[in-house]
Amino acid sequence: MTPKKTPVLKPLRCKNTLAQLARPCIVLDTVTEKLPFEGKQLSERSFVGGNPLLPADFVWPTAPFKPRGSDQVIEVPMVFYLQIDLADVAQFDLEHLLPDHGILAYFVLGMCTDFQNGPLQCAVRYFEDTSSLKEQLRPDPPEVDSENLTQGRLILPHLPLAAHASWSFAQAAEMLPPGAYEPILGNVEDFAYELDDEDGIDIFSDEYTERNSLLGFASYIFFTDAQQVNDVLLLEIGGLKDQEGKMIYPTSYGPDSISTIFIDQEDLKARRFERARITDQEV
Repeated sequence: MTPKKTPVLKPLRCKNTLAQLARPCIVLDTVTEKLPFEGKQLSERSFVGGNPLLPADFVWPTAPFKPRGSDQVIEVPMVFYLQIDLADVAQFDLEHLLPDHGILAYFVLGMCTDFQNGPLQCAVRYFEDTSSLKEQLRPDPPEVDSENLTQGRLILPHLPLAAHASWSFAQAAEMLPPGAYEPILGNVEDFAYELDDEDGIDIFSDEYTERNSLLGFASYIFFTDAQQVNDVLLLEIGGLKDQEGKMIYPTSYGPDSISTIFIDQEDLKARRFERARITDQEV
């Protein structure tokens, strides 16, 4: 007899409107000796921090930075945050939105990473051919005489990643096309209690509001222009943990904040990941 295959994501028992609108996502966690993690540990090509695997001719992304009290705007290298071998997470991409191979690399510049002045900025790069990728050291930033340049050679700690499939839920009208949110408007809490009762899912818990994920719904959307109708949530980061259990924030706010990286669905289909954009919000 062929053994019964365990589904990657357990179907929801709850059938209310909030549950019916649920979408799958891929949750990411750092793997450390001290902290438990859920799901599958990914390959050595998926990790946080350290030095990324990049093509030999890769041009490191930079962003404009204006030191406080100065009229000079300079280009500074972004901080490498994480990369994901998409082959590692293909089994969890239940809507088949991402390529099933290649590497996504994510770079960021913000107050809690390197430079203390200026807007949060990011760069997403996709490498379809991974055969010739090699470890590249982070370039030294330019010397800046500024009290706001706090960690000029910051390299985040290198940590492996784990992933598992999970459900995500729309908690704001901006997450859905016009007309789709009205059935749950004003009833989110009641529907959430039903979901918790039937499936043991508390959408207001830290497990769902402070997680790191690919795809699905963002945990919070407070700006009406943060997510457009044709957008897909590419990546959300609420803070991955280091070996000591401390959060590694790629945001300008730090604790109690989330970075959401959106991409237009047509750009996603065409693999134009460099067009992804970031919004940073306090929660």
